[in-house]
Amino acid sequence: MRNLGWLIVLILAGCGGSIELVSTRPTSEITIDGSDADWQNDRMIVKDSKVALGFHNDDEFLYVSITPTDRRQGMHLMMMGMTIWFDPTVSKKKSFGIKFPLGLAAYGLTPMMIPMGEGKRPKEDPFENISKDFLNELEIIGPGPYDRVRLELKDLKNIAVKLKNTKDGVFYELKIPLK
Repeated sequence: MRNLGWLIVLILAGCGGSIELVSTRPTSEITIDGSDADWQNDRMIVKDSKVALGFHNDDEFLYVSITPTDRRQGMHLMMMGMTIWFDPTVSKKKSFGIKFPLGLAAYGLTPMMIPMGEGKRPKEDPFENISKDFLNELEIIGPGPYDRVRLELKDLKNIAVKLKNTKDGVFYELKIPLK
């Protein structure tokens, strides 16, 4: 089998530039289950962004892991959602995106609904008692500027995504077809 070795150009909001990462073939099977066990030695912390990233590919799929290294950034991701953009032409156009999670804001929930304790910290895990419905849908965006389709994760055939809120923060995994 050939090694595809994808070049990933990543533009992170607030990072003031872009970075380049090379995707490699995974050394073991990657299971999209919200566990970082498949990624322990295969992530890098992106300087000044408070996020750790990992990328792999095989002949059929691109695998992505994202771990905010700051708990507040993980909470922001849960509230506002996150879109990962893909551009096969490397022209920095937003031609195809996957928004997951959609964010609690997409369901009418706001930060004011999170019970806060002393020192303005959540009394308990703010997502533990909130409906997990927002983790069961994603949006596929593009290729046109107004093309958006919301799908339930159970209906996806070639895309797998999982986000898990752990005691250490948020862990995100995505698998998308290369074609």
